[in-house]
Amino acid sequence: MKYFAGQRFDEDRHTLLLGTKEVRLTRKAAAVLECLIARAGRTVTREEILSTVWSGTHVHADNVKVLVHELRSALDDDPRDPHFIRSEPGGGYTFVAPLRGELLGGAATGSTVPVISADPQVVFNLAFALADSRSSDPRVFLVDGERGMGKSALCVEFMQRARQLGSARVCYGQAAAHAGASEPYLPVLDALHHLARQLPTVVPALLAQHAPTWLARMPSWVIDAAPQKNGARQPELSRMIGEFVQLLESFGPVGTTVIVLDDLQWADLETVELLRAIAQRHGSLRTIVLGTYTPFATTLPAAALRTLTGELRASSRSAAMSLTPLSDDHVRRYLISRFSTPPVAALAPMIRRVSSGNPLLMVSMTDALVAAGLIVLGSDGWCLRHSARTIERSLPANIVETLLWRLDQLDAEDRVLLECAAAVGLDFCALDVAKAAGVESPASILRRMEILCDRGFIARRTRKGQRRTSPGDVYRFIHPLHAQILTAHAPVFDQLRASERLASASAEGRRFG
Repeated sequence: MKYFAGQRFDEDRHTLLLGTKEVRLTRKAAAVLECLIARAGRTVTREEILSTVWSGTHVHADNVKVLVHELRSALDDDPRDPHFIRSEPGGGYTFVAPLRGELLGGAATGSTVPVISADPQVVFNLAFALADSRSSDPRVFLVDGERGMGKSALCVEFMQRARQLGSARVCYGQAAAHAGASEPYLPVLDALHHLARQLPTVVPALLAQHAPTWLARMPSWVIDAAPQKNGARQPELSRMIGEFVQLLESFGPVGTTVIVLDDLQWADLETVELLRAIAQRHGSLRTIVLGTYTPFATTLPAAALRTLTGELRASSRSAAMSLTPLSDDHVRRYLISRFSTPPVAALAPMIRRVSSGNPLLMVSMTDALVAAGLIVLGSDGWCLRHSARTIERSLPANIVETLLWRLDQLDAEDRVLLECAAAVGLDFCALDVAKAAGVESPASILRRMEILCDRGFIARRTRKGQRRTSPGDVYRFIHPLHAQILTAHAPVFDQLRASERLASASAEGRRFG
C-alpha cells in the first residue's frame, strides 16, 4: 500500500482508495502509477515508463499519454494545476504529491527515510496539540522555512499522526505559484474538496446547511448548480469567515478537524485573514490548522504571514515555528538510516557544508553520489569508493545544478551581494563587500548579510563573547564550492567592475597608509 496526499494506492488490487470511494484502475494504468511513485520527485521520461511497464515489448509512446490521462481522471487531478502528476517539457512526467508511510527505495539507491526537521521541537509541539484532546479551542500553527527545508514532509508526518486518532477528520490543501491575482481562499477550498471526497455524503450537506457561500464556490458538489454570472458580487469577507466558523463548529461533536495548508506564500490575503480569525476565536471549534510558507518569498501573502507569525508567537494556544538547517549529526543519522553502514557516515560533515543543511539538497546530493558510483554497494554493504576528502574534491557536476537551484531563489539584490562577496574571497566583511559593490555605506550590506546568514547561505565568524555586529565582522562561505559557483555564473562585466573597485580601494588604502 502506498500513501500520498490523503490517498491510498493498493498496487496488488490496482485500486485507488479516495476516502470511502474505491476507483479500480486498468492493469497498465496501475503499473504506470507504480512506476511514477517509485521515482517520486524526479522526471520520468516516456521511454523509461515504456521500458518499465512494457518490458521487452514495442508499443507506441502515445499509450503512456492515454494512461496518464486515465490516472488524472481517477485522481481528479487538473494538468494545469497538478497535485499528483505534472507534465514536463520533452514528454516526461513527475509525481509531485508528498509520499507518507512506506517510502520507496531499493538496493540500487539505498532505502530512504523521511527528513522532517532539524528541530524535533517542531514535531513535538504538533504531536502534543493532537494529543491534547481536552482542548476545544481552535489552534493555528504556522511553520516557515526555506524551500527544501522539509515543510511538505512535515505536513505528511502531521497528517499521518492525526489519522491515528480515529475521530479526527484530516484534509489537505495547497497553494500553487501563479501569475496575477489568486482566487480568494483557494487552498482552503482545495482542503474542503479533499474533505468532501473522503465524506461525500456528509460534508456537502453540512456545507449547504452552515456554509452555503462556500458550497457555491464548489460547483462539483452542488446538484443542478447554476453557473455563476460574470461580474457577480463577491461575498463579504466577514460572511465567508462566519460561515467557515459555523462549519467547523458543526464538525466539533464528532471529533477534531485537522486542516493542513501547504505553500501559503502563494495563497491570498483572504486566506491569511481566515487563519487570523480562527486563531483569535474562543469557542468549541475543536480545530487544528497547520500552515506552511516560505518567509522570504516576495509576495503580499508572505508579508501578511510574517505579520501573523509575530502575533502567533505571543499566543498561548497557537504557535509559530521555523525549520532550521540540519546539523552534522542530523546528516550522519540520515546516512546511517539510509545505508545501514557507518563508513558512509564519514561524508556527513562535507554533505552538510555543501548542502548548507538543506534537507532536499542533502538527499539530492546523496543520490548524485550514489549515481556517480562514489557510494557503492559491496559484499559487506554500502561503502565509499574513495576517502571522504577525495570525494569532496571530485563532486559530480549535477550537484552544481542543485546548488544553482537554491541560489536562484535569491532576489537580484542578494544574488549580487553574494557575487561581490565571492569577488572578495572565501572570507569577507561588509566593508569589503560594499567596496566591491560600489556602495558608500556598508550598513545596508551588513543588514542583508545578517539575513543571508540566518537563511544559511553564509556563516558568521564571531569572536568569543561578541554580541553586536559591526561592518568589520568577518563572514565566510560555508563551502568553497559556493563561492566558485557564484564566480563562474556571475556576469563577466560585473566581475570586472567588482575587481576594479577592490583594486582601486586597495591602492587608495596603501597610498594613504
